[in-house]
Amino acid sequence: MSIDYDCYLTRKPFFRIRSIIGENWQISVHGPMKVEREDLSNALIEHIGRRSWLFQIHIEGVADEETYQKFGKLHGDLIKKYDACIFDPQLDIITNRAGEKAVIEKQAKRKKVEPISLAFYFDDGLNFDLAKKTELYKIMETFAPKCLPRRYGCYEPMQYSLEEHGKDHFLDLWEKDDGLFWRGYAPFQWVFNSINKKPIAERRGYLCSQIEFQISAKILNTKKSLGNLLKFQIEASKALNVFYSEIKYHEYPGTSWGWRGLPNKIPMSVCIGPPYSELWSEFQDGAENLGNGIFWRNYIETGLEKLQCPPELVKPEISEENPYNSAPCDAEIFPFKIYKRPKGIP
Repeated sequence: MSIDYDCYLTRKPFFRIRSIIGENWQISVHGPMKVEREDLSNALIEHIGRRSWLFQIHIEGVADEETYQKFGKLHGDLIKKYDACIFDPQLDIITNRAGEKAVIEKQAKRKKVEPISLAFYFDDGLNFDLAKKTELYKIMETFAPKCLPRRYGCYEPMQYSLEEHGKDHFLDLWEKDDGLFWRGYAPFQWVFNSINKKPIAERRGYLCSQIEFQISAKILNTKKSLGNLLKFQIEASKALNVFYSEIKYHEYPGTSWGWRGLPNKIPMSVCIGPPYSELWSEFQDGAENLGNGIFWRNYIETGLEKLQCPPELVKPEISEENPYNSAPCDAEIFPFKIYKRPKGIP
């Protein structure tokens, strides 16, 4: 959804770089911020050396020739005037005064690590109001402050930043448009909302409400960051009164708000609430009781054996030959009310 660059500087700059806005695009710039060296690969550290300050640059929207002319000038000025190293993570190329060079790990093979997904599924979208969003914001602020929006909006290029427009503006816009999405700070990446506020009588099929956080898998590397992530999952699951939440490696196609049943494979960390916790009593045994019928199991570095989900609650398999066009159908036991149109009514 954007083209990203990291600009590394030796000393803390006493200036800010203004975003450049075009007709259908923008070059947004964030920083300066302190470099978190534990988030960097050894190969990248070798190139940036002692540079310890960072601007993050994003080309968003429909880029054209003017976009790249403006970016080229900014790119060149930063290198020439401030001895910057600019890293292109899309191509693994770093540019400095000496020219371009590929950033290559010393290991013979570098396995690509997929991001992880923390997703919440709940049925009560009608009551996902400003008060509930404010409560969720406080939970994010406490347990996962880096997931707060660096930039946010309802379409690309994202129009706003939390730093410039503030918390109240963000919450007000979120209340007006439940399709709001945003980009957080590393290791958090993108956050997407799909909220169904239609009453049962107006539904055509079943759509739940879903909030998904896409996160770099590096968050699993330290006990502190992993512990905070799990606390975030627990507290947000309670606040949203979820029937299901999970932490897993991101996949395509993923589980959407077009809910069809529980996944066949139990993820790394999972919360199950009513009505599923009532239908799967075995899950409760040995799980942590979070209240209101919600139970949590964590399988990350715990050595616990994963349970097998009851087959009657599992969503049907998607055709591997044509995964995006397979006809949707629900699990054998599907515990949500769906409005069915009487015959003859479109």
